[in-house]
Amino acid sequence: MFDDFKVVNYPKSLPSPEAYARHMSRMFTGDIIDGFTVTPGTGLQVVLAPGNAMIRYGSAAVASARMVSLVNNFSLAIDVADVSNPRIDLVVIYVDNAVDLPGGTPTAANLDGKGVAKAKVVKGTAAAVPAKPNATAIQASVGAGNPYSVVAEVRVDAGVSVIAANKISDSRKLTVLQGDKIDLGVITGGLTLNQTTGWNNADTIDVSSFPDGAKLDVFVTAYIEATTSELRGVRIIGDVNPSLNTVDAGKLASFTTSRIVTKSSPTIAVQTIGSWVDATSKSCGYIVKRVG
Repeated sequence: MFDDFKVVNYPKSLPSPEAYARHMSRMFTGDIIDGFTVTPGTGLQVVLAPGNAMIRYGSAAVASARMVSLVNNFSLAIDVADVSNPRIDLVVIYVDNAVDLPGGTPTAANLDGKGVAKAKVVKGTAAAVPAKPNATAIQASVGAGNPYSVVAEVRVDAGVSVIAANKISDSRKLTVLQGDKIDLGVITGGLTLNQTTGWNNADTIDVSSFPDGAKLDVFVTAYIEATTSELRGVRIIGDVNPSLNTVDAGKLASFTTSRIVTKSSPTIAVQTIGSWVDATSKSCGYIVKRVG
C-alpha cells in the first residue's frame, strides 16, 4: 500500500542509486561541484583536472544524479585540425550506463564504481563559422540514455597542431544552493543619494558578506519629494536594460533586479535620475536577498 514512499537511511533498507542522491541533487542547481577545468596539454591534447560533479538524469519525481569524482589529471586527444576551416569541439563528462560491475559480493573491482564515469571529446563540424555540437550530437556520441555534462568548448583553428589556452572556453555549470530550499541570507539598509541632473554619482550596497558566485535579488525604493513635474527614478549601475521606475513628484520610485556576487565586485552601485529641486540628499532603502 505504501510502496511508493521511500526511506534511504532505514535499518536493513537497500537504497537504490537513484534514491541515494535524489535529495542532495534537488538542493542544488548545476552539475559541477568543483574542479573539472580544462587546460592545454601536449600538442593536440587537453587535460581535464580532478573534480567532483553531480551528473543529472531523469525527470519529475524520479529525477536524480550520479555523484562522480575524478582523482587525477586525465588527458584527452583532439582530432586533427581541418586544413581550411575551424571547428568547435566539446569536452564532456558522462556516466556509461552500459558498464556492468561484477555481481555477488562486492570486491575491489566495485570500489567507487570504477570505469563507470568517463570523459571524451565530442567533435564538431569544421566550417567558416563553426557551431558547437548540439544536444542530439552529444547524446549520440556518449551513448543513448547516458547522462552527461559539458565542461568546456575547444576551438580547433584550421591547420593548428597545438591547442592554445585562449582557445578553451569554460562551459561548466557550477552547483549553487537553491534559495527556495534554504534561507540563504538577507541584508537591509539605507542609501544617501544626491539629486543632480542626469545619472549622478552613486552610493553603494556592500554585498561582500555573500560568497563569490552567489545570486542576489535586489530591491531598492526611494520616495520622490520634489514638487516639479520632472520624472525621477533609481537604477543599479551596469544594468544593460535597467529595471527602472521613474515617477512624478510625491510618488515612490522602486525597482528590482538580480546580481551575481564576484570577488572583484563586492558592492552594488545605485543611482538616481532627474534634477530634484532641492540640492540636499535624500535617503532610500534596499533589501538584498540571496536566492542561489
